[in-house]
Amino acid sequence: MSGQQVRVLMCTQCGAPVEASSAGGMLTCDYCGATLHVGAAHTGPIDFGHADLGLSPEQAEAARLQSLRKQAEHYDENGPYTYMYAPDDLEYLAASDETADDFIPMALQAFNAAVQRCEASGNQLEAQRRVY
Repeated sequence: MSGQQVRVLMCTQCGAPVEASSAGGMLTCDYCGATLHVGAAHTGPIDFGHADLGLSPEQAEAARLQSLRKQAEHYDENGPYTYMYAPDDLEYLAASDETADDFIPMALQAFNAAVQRCEASGNQLEAQRRVY
């Protein structure tokens, strides 16, 4: 997909990362073989739909982190979204206790800042990686 904008989505069947062109279309998950129909990329602000699910921002962040753990089962160290090492300015999160009361608010604040930077950059790949 060189020369095109690429986005990485989660497989709806197994949670693995799936690359899709911004134009959308039919694709197959490399991990579980599920066939997915992906619509064209949304170009507006990123909406994670927690309001639609009736989740508070903290609950949505906890669900997002759980989803990332599921994706870790399909980790590819050569993939575009490798996450073995936290960016320097986020190492404090990697070293934090996920069960501590202040972890989810800290993670949510860092995530929201990354989303804002991503949107401001026009969703450039490096900014997307920071959101991931």
